[in-house]
Amino acid sequence: MLELWVVRHGQTNWNLEHRVQGWTDIPLNAAGIEEAHALGRYLHGIPFLALYTSDLQRAHTTASILQGYTGIPIRVDERLREKRFGALEGQIRHQVQKQKVVRPHGVSPHVRSDDPEAESNDDLSKRILAFLNDLGNRHQTGRVLIVTHGALIRALLDLSSYREAVSLRNTSVSRIRQHQSNLHAVHVNWADHLKQLGQNHPFQHGTYCAKL
Repeated sequence: MLELWVVRHGQTNWNLEHRVQGWTDIPLNAAGIEEAHALGRYLHGIPFLALYTSDLQRAHTTASILQGYTGIPIRVDERLREKRFGALEGQIRHQVQKQKVVRPHGVSPHVRSDDPEAESNDDLSKRILAFLNDLGNRHQTGRVLIVTHGALIRALLDLSSYREAVSLRNTSVSRIRQHQSNLHAVHVNWADHLKQLGQNHPFQHGTYCAKL
């Protein structure tokens, strides 16, 4: 059985400002770099078969920091990019939510269906499934580390039949087991590594339990 350790990238300034990011290539801020190092210290010594990341810099930088602690070569895959939100990118989330929009995958705002720049839920699911199919052909058992984005993780949780709405913490880890075409969420939104960053850096426990 293959076990996916799916990491949301570290914090960006747009995260702090509650802006929709999508394909807009926003870098990590200082807190995001600190978060990635905190996670890296936790992951040190845990064996992984591979480390995959989105090509967007907030994910790639997070993965590069984790590589320093795990020693695993990075494999970049564009299919791990955030969902493309088109005209909504850069907008404040609470303003988006006042508009007439559909909100798939828990808490992620969705763009209007007539936006030609937006990615549909179906297209997002198709590229995730294509990535998972290739992943399953390369690896059958063991752990794989994946650094990606919030909406993609929520879509992945949907594919694993996890329906609870969850606000995913930056650098949180969600563990998903993959057996052939079946996915099962084991832990969601684990972020206890952020405790070490102090009271000025609030953290959120995983949905099921505090230990991975």
